[in-house]
Amino acid sequence: MKLTPGVSIAATDSGAIVLDEGTGAMVHLNPSGYGCLQAALDGNGVEAAAWLESTYRLDPGRARHDAHQLLRELQERGLLA
Repeated sequence: MKLTPGVSIAATDSGAIVLDEGTGAMVHLNPSGYGCLQAALDGNGVEAAAWLESTYRLDPGRARHDAHQLLRELQERGLLA
């Protein structure tokens, strides 16, 4: 997975901001969302779910659901390719 061209991430004390520099659209991610996104960018949705599962001791089904939901939302907003 990768960010859409023109999209950047800025880490904050409370997670991160994902910003489309062309449109100004942005999403604030809490620490779990930021970690999930980083894992997806380093690999794919499977790695993102595995990161959530191991970091937060989530049930594997819940981790897959949460990762899929976040990544789908970012794709729908045009922030993630």
